[in-house]
Amino acid sequence: MLTSDQTVLDQLAFARRKLLAPDIPLCLKAISYVRICCSAMKKLDYLPSNHQYHKTPYLSLLKSLSQTDSPWWNKCQVTYEGKLRSDDPIIDRLLQPLNNFVDCQLKLSAA
Repeated sequence: MLTSDQTVLDQLAFARRKLLAPDIPLCLKAISYVRICCSAMKKLDYLPSNHQYHKTPYLSLLKSLSQTDSPWWNKCQVTYEGKLRSDDPIIDRLLQPLNNFVDCQLKLSAA
């Protein structure tokens, strides 16, 4: 079960605000979002110990995204809800756990 932590919630709210900021280039927004979300996931020990990204979620995810497409962020869009999505199914699948984690944590905090 996920539990909320105020520091994590602040980080995730910050990540979402930055993702929605119109004056920041998409490359910086996308990489920052991935970094902040991975940091929050690690802090809450969200990933099971047998998960491929457990030890170094940020570096592992960034490596997977870059191996899919070097400028992977060029295939991404920011939704009105503040999620990072992609029309590329592989990139979108890699980003999905981050979006799910952010949604779940922010819903928990609202409850």
